[in-house]
Amino acid sequence: MPETIGSTGRIESPGEINKNIQYEKEYRLAGIILHWKRSHGVQELIRTMLKYENIFSNIIVWNNNPMKSLTLENSLIENNICIEIVNLKDQAKYRACQLAKTKACFYVDDDWDTETYITSLYSSFILEPAILHAMTDQYNWIDSGSIFSCDNAIRHLKYMDLFLNNDANRDLISQGDRFFSMWMNQLPAQFNGRLLQLDESTSSSSSSFENSDFGTLQYRSSVLAIEIESMYDAPQTVAPTTLAPLIFALATLAPQ
Repeated sequence: MPETIGSTGRIESPGEINKNIQYEKEYRLAGIILHWKRSHGVQELIRTMLKYENIFSNIIVWNNNPMKSLTLENSLIENNICIEIVNLKDQAKYRACQLAKTKACFYVDDDWDTETYITSLYSSFILEPAILHAMTDQYNWIDSGSIFSCDNAIRHLKYMDLFLNNDANRDLISQGDRFFSMWMNQLPAQFNGRLLQLDESTSSSSSSFENSDFGTLQYRSSVLAIEIESMYDAPQTVAPTTLAPLIFALATLAPQ
């Protein structure tokens, strides 16, 4: 059988095509949406995910706003996909993925328009389901759309409890995304592009993790992540090609 152009745009052999078909059957995603202040954004993201029933098997909306309780009724969406709303706080994307009934999750905050790159991220994920796939305009920031396995999310929660749940490092829990990408010890598939917000009028809304010393927290978290990797045996060994981007991230985040 001759080689053909696959859904990713690459020339694929018959063996690769069969493997991708198998992965597409095995890896349907749970769509995870973090709600903070943009309920309208949640509704738009749900509508977007409902257009891709071949990708998403269920949707989890994680409410990170202690001042508002979300319900299915006020999501204003009628659908055939299971939608679950969780009114809990902290470590949202990883705890929500832990609840998923799928092997992997697509995560996004409530202010990003992901419709233009959902299928591209999914196609990339199908090629390498073991690594992090993210759309971003910053280094290892994954809130604008990312796909990762449930196993990695569950392991990350265990690592955070082991290394960060103490008096010295508890303030770094809000930097969980930085630890997540570094502790995976693999180069991510990072897509850089123009990110569109669902509602520009809410772009200045405050984050659920506001901190006046945010840059210093990022720097400390990068240092600690590398120190932990060197002190403990991780599931995979840090290779020089993997360590290089960690050092680059550390250098770019160093307080001026």
